[in-house]
Amino acid sequence: MSDARACASLSPEKQLALREAYGHDPACLTGICSLDGTIAHVTEWLAARCVAFSAEVLKR
Repeated sequence: MSDARACASLSPEKQLALREAYGHDPACLTGICSLDGTIAHVTEWLAARCVAFSAEVLKR
């Protein structure tokens, strides 16, 4: 995944577009309740779109 862009480096508009797309993707209606499970699912979903995500950015 060396050609993936860091999520934090994307413009606010692109980040919003990805969040909206994630919210509308039927595959994302997983019913996952744990934060760790949700983060893992989001990370995988973004990786499929060449966007690297790390939970470390949530700690800022």
